[in-house]
Amino acid sequence: MKAASHAYVDSAIQNSIESKFDNIEHGLGLTEDLAERMKKMNIFYVPTLAAYKRMRNNVNEYRYQIIRKYIEKEVKIASDTGVKIATGTDYVGTLDEPHGHNYIEITYFSEVIGNKMALRAATSSAAECLGMENIGRIKKNFLTNMIAVKGNPLKDVNALKPENILLVVKGGKVLKNLL
Repeated sequence: MKAASHAYVDSAIQNSIESKFDNIEHGLGLTEDLAERMKKMNIFYVPTLAAYKRMRNNVNEYRYQIIRKYIEKEVKIASDTGVKIATGTDYVGTLDEPHGHNYIEITYFSEVIGNKMALRAATSSAAECLGMENIGRIKKNFLTNMIAVKGNPLKDVNALKPENILLVVKGGKVLKNLL
């Protein structure tokens, strides 16, 4: 069974590593030393950028500014160290954050690690993080879940916006086809 830790501050990340969690979500307070330890133990980093970068109502401005200052730096540390990174958003489907807009996580990642790595974090790395090795890639004998979009997300990840989705295939079945 996979186990995820929600860790805020370096001591919580340290405890999560020592407890051998499979992935650390949020991970605020990531340092180079902790990232090196995560890499050695094959622990995924799931920083949930959208949870911090999107402006919300009733936000503590001081907390918001501190988090914004450090979160991109920490994603860069993880990326530069070679820690496996997967996307996660904490989207629960509210009026402010409706399902289908979680693509924004990939756009935030792309600002720090580039489009290709951001797309990988949302597909094959996310599948691996969850222990679902037969999804996340277009490959023989893999379950087929894919989309086709207007544009090229390797050049502009905003091609993933819901209004740009032309084709949705899930489990090998076409759910949407505007091609």
